[in-house]
Order: sequence, then C-alpha cells, then structure tokens
Amino acid sequence: MQMVIALFGYPGLLLALALSIIYTIIVRGRLRLQYSVLLAAGRSAEGVMYTLSILLAAIGLALMPWSLHPLPPTVLRGLWAWAAFEAAFLLPLLPALLAGMPLIVRAASREAQMGVMGRILLWIGLSIGMLLPFQGDLPGLLAYVLAALTAVLAFPVAVGWGPFAAETSLTPGGVDYGLDADTALLAGVARTVRTATLLAASLVALIPLTVLQPWLRLILLAGLFALVCVVLRRLTGMMPRLPLPAAIRMCLWRTLPLSMAALVYLALVSRL
Repeated sequence: MQMVIALFGYPGLLLALALSIIYTIIVRGRLRLQYSVLLAAGRSAEGVMYTLSILLAAIGLALMPWSLHPLPPTVLRGLWAWAAFEAAFLLPLLPALLAGMPLIVRAASREAQMGVMGRILLWIGLSIGMLLPFQGDLPGLLAYVLAALTAVLAFPVAVGWGPFAAETSLTPGGVDYGLDADTALLAGVARTVRTATLLAASLVALIPLTVLQPWLRLILLAGLFALVCVVLRRLTGMMPRLPLPAAIRMCLWRTLPLSMAALVYLALVSRL
C-alpha cells in the first residue's frame, strides 16, 4: 500500500504532473490543456514511448528521498531512480533513432549524446547529496557546494535546455518531425514532465535531510523550484544553441572537472 501511495500519490505521478503544470506556467507563461492528447498515448509507437516516459519520470521522482516519504531511503532506491530517469529520457528517442531518415536520426543522436553526458555529470553531483549525510560541518558544506556547482552546470545539458536544446534547424520540430498534432503535443508534455521532475529530484538530493525539519524542507524545496523556473524563464532565448562539439567541450572542460573533484572529495570525506 505504501508503494502504491508513493508511485501514484506523493511523491509520484500526481506530484510529477503538478510540478509540470507549475513549471509550464512559470517558464512559458501559459498553460494549454487539450484532452485530445490522451488519444495519442496508444495511437503510435511514439505515443506509447512518450507515455512510458511520463510514467518513468514519475517513478524516478517517487524513488527520491523526499521528506515524509512513506518508504525509508536506501542506496538501492537511488540507483533505481537514476535508471528510471535515464529510461524516461532515452525511450522517446528510440523511434527517431530507428526512423531511417538521416536528418531525424542526426537530431536524435545529438539529443541522446548530450543528454547522457549531462545526466552522468548531474548524477555524480546528486550522489553526494544522497550518500553524504550533512551534519553542518565544514567538510560536508564543501562537498555540497561542489555538488551544487556540478548540478548547476550539468542540469541544462541533462534536460536539453537553452544552448543545449534539441536540433530543430535540420527538420521542423527536430525529432518530432512528421508527428500528428496530438502526438506532438504529447511529446511536449512528456518533455516538460521530464524536465520538471528531474529539477525537483535534483533539489531533493541537494537539500540536506538532516538539517531542516521535514515540512520546512518541503517549503524550501517548493521555493527553490519556483525560483529556478523564474531564472530559466529569464534566460530562455538569451543564449544561442551550441553545436554538438562545442557542447561536449563545455561539459569536458567545465563540468567534468567539478564532478571529478566532487567524487574525490566524497571518497576522502567518507573515509574520515
């Protein structure tokens, strides 16, 4: 029963949809709901993949160490959360990678390569928050600072935001080229759910469990979620899309050293 509550209530599917609505309203300034999008869920292979993506993102969110979670946190649950989020991002790209149209395959390949690299670096930072209990000491604070800096640099790459957005110059709509209106709208919903849930999961991992009371931690998380959404809205469109080699170089020379420093520091602190 507790697992059902976690997966479909708090902090699962219902929370994922609520966060996606908040994200859409703040970042895009409007919310467009069309019930016909539900018809696209089983109409095609793409619709099935987008629906599975939403469900997997909700599962990943539910497995994170939320305050007042009905289940106790474990390291294994964190690994399953990573696997669920990774599948949520990669499954929707499978039809495009198998489409047989070079331009669509190229756009999907770009999105897959950048996304996987960004999420690897992001989860390296998030692992500190989930594996290192923060007791208010200086070593723990330095570890969380490294984790937060890694997450800030890796998150836009992980979700394909701004300069790391999906390629749309080769074909209209990028990997969504050729989809009917309802399926394309479902693709946008799935993309929003993935972004909003991964943002919330990142904040959950980076807000120490041991410092604040559970309700205060939830209030802080809600405030930070809204603040990040406002920042994303302000910065949207201000930076040009980077080509794949430039994006990879940025990850390798800026984010990777921070993530490696965070891993080394975590290993050193855990032995003290």
